[in-house]
Amino acid sequence: MNFQKLLQQAETVLGHKYVFGLLSAAIILVVGTIFAKRASHALSRISHLDPQQQILVQKFSYYGMITIIVAAALSQMGFDLKVLLGA
Repeated sequence: MNFQKLLQQAETVLGHKYVFGLLSAAIILVVGTIFAKRASHALSRISHLDPQQQILVQKFSYYGMITIIVAAALSQMGFDLKVLLGA
């Protein structure tokens, strides 16, 4: 079974809107995770920080970016995140 046939079956079952949302969310997660890993590693290279501070900066920046990326992916899939934000 090729990818186009699988995609057509998924569109038939779920609908075009949901398949597009799932694919968009997957792309956001993959690209965002790669970006977060590289950016947090670059931030941890700040030269005037102690090794413990570098690790702390790296972990906080990575998990902060991952939180934003997951929220963006969930929003793309159609989840309403306004409740979490208190709005």
